[in-house]
Amino acid sequence: MNNSTTIAKVSLSAPVLAANLDNPSAMLRRPGRFLRWIGRFFFDRVSFSPRFVEQIRDCSREGTPVYVMPQHSLMDYLYFNWAFLKLALPLALFANAVNTMLFRRVFDLILFFFRFYFGKFLKLNKSNPEFLKRVASSHAPSLLFLRTPRQLKRAFFEDKTDYLRALVEHQRDHERPLILIPQLLNWTLNPQRTKRSVFDVLFGDPNRPGRLRKIAHFLYHHKRAFVQLCEPLNLKEFLAEHEGLDDEKASEQLRFVLMQRFSLERKVIQGPVLKGARRLKEEIIQNKELTQRIHELAERDNRSASELMRETKKYLDEIA
Repeated sequence: MNNSTTIAKVSLSAPVLAANLDNPSAMLRRPGRFLRWIGRFFFDRVSFSPRFVEQIRDCSREGTPVYVMPQHSLMDYLYFNWAFLKLALPLALFANAVNTMLFRRVFDLILFFFRFYFGKFLKLNKSNPEFLKRVASSHAPSLLFLRTPRQLKRAFFEDKTDYLRALVEHQRDHERPLILIPQLLNWTLNPQRTKRSVFDVLFGDPNRPGRLRKIAHFLYHHKRAFVQLCEPLNLKEFLAEHEGLDDEKASEQLRFVLMQRFSLERKVIQGPVLKGARRLKEEIIQNKELTQRIHELAERDNRSASELMRETKKYLDEIA
């Protein structure tokens, strides 16, 4: 995005302002100084195609947008908050496993704690599916992470809340469609490898990075990072196509379809998974057509199949 772009001015009604103050996960309409600094020096260099901007606007006109991301990332969430503000795109009023309090203006923090101290905040739990349904009922956007963080504090208290099921339940009771928009923030084009390195073990899988790896990607790749959108999904049409499934089965199928779209999009961007020489050798040796051909040659030349197989392995070792 161009550095000269200014943050879009959004008119705020009192209910919307209160909802943003009371809800720690809502995207910020008035970001604090720290987020503005990160945005100007780092986020502005991330590429966001105008084609995707128009696609999100079309989805917003068609129904209520629900942004979807494969795994939890506060860094990615803050980027999309910044980008949506600058591009005048709908901001998410709810996100699971996210807290943006530290990135708000000082005045908003003081006002929040004042309202909290005097009990002037909404009593509804902002992290449960009921609040998500309430946001969807008001036609406000939301954002869901399909996978939440595996931090130590969550080891014994893992959040098993099924927010996709909440969306399914909401859609069955409402006419206006929910439009799920799968989105990716790609920090690197390096292809995935089958063998995990020491770096992967310490800092997380490339497609599911830990906090340290995410920060490293942010610092070293922000100039080459870009946004990618998968094919949007109309939840109303999806449920019509799977009308025989109950809410639980429908949400499981929905999760599968979304993860499949993320996987296909990654393959298009990063290319096929890179396999090591040993892995390739094993796959070639286990190939049924090769095994059959070796037995045919052994029978024709009156030799043992094991002898030909040893020669084949020797040639593969030379090639590798």
